[in-house]
Amino acid sequence: MDAWLPNTHAAYLDRFGEDLTDLGAWYTDARNTIVVNEDAPITSLTELAANANLFDDTIVGLEPGAGLTQITEDQAIPTYGLEGMDFVTSSTAALLTELKAATDAGENVVATLARPHWAYDAYPIRDLEDPEGAMGPAEEIHTMASPSFDEDFATAGSWLRDFELSEDDLLSLCNAMFNADGGADSNDYEPIVRAWMDEHADVVEGLTSA
Repeated sequence: MDAWLPNTHAAYLDRFGEDLTDLGAWYTDARNTIVVNEDAPITSLTELAANANLFDDTIVGLEPGAGLTQITEDQAIPTYGLEGMDFVTSSTAALLTELKAATDAGENVVATLARPHWAYDAYPIRDLEDPEGAMGPAEEIHTMASPSFDEDFATAGSWLRDFELSEDDLLSLCNAMFNADGGADSNDYEPIVRAWMDEHADVVEGLTSA
């Protein structure tokens, strides 16, 4: 349920698309971004190279194989002359830890991220402007399934084809899953999600009414 198209996950679709059923887009304003702390002294990627020392000459990234990492390496860094900065890739967890540590300490930080993400609610961060469009345009988040999914799971397939979730509801659910008591360290999200469902019964009803 998290295929970003047409750009971020294009390579995966090229490789596996013939073995998948596209159940449609449920979110249509997804964006790859580069973020900074809210009080950072720059507002645009055009200013980053000249102020790299204010960010310890480092861009914090996700996993090396992530689509966002590839776009940053292939598009943003050469477009804005950021080759002199270290692009440190590790994991999503490490990136979020770095964002929290830097913003808690009042330090500058620059990192790759994707919108929507609960980090926008959790930390005082903002997107850097991307006037050259190097991070790509807004994308759609699609649900992909096995080739026979519609035949094997007709009711679920119908629900998923009609599935939509607003940014407010999505961030609310993600915040509950990752930031509720015990959520970040839990292997059992069901009680957390069920509590969210109880508080958003109208949303749940709308997803299954068809």
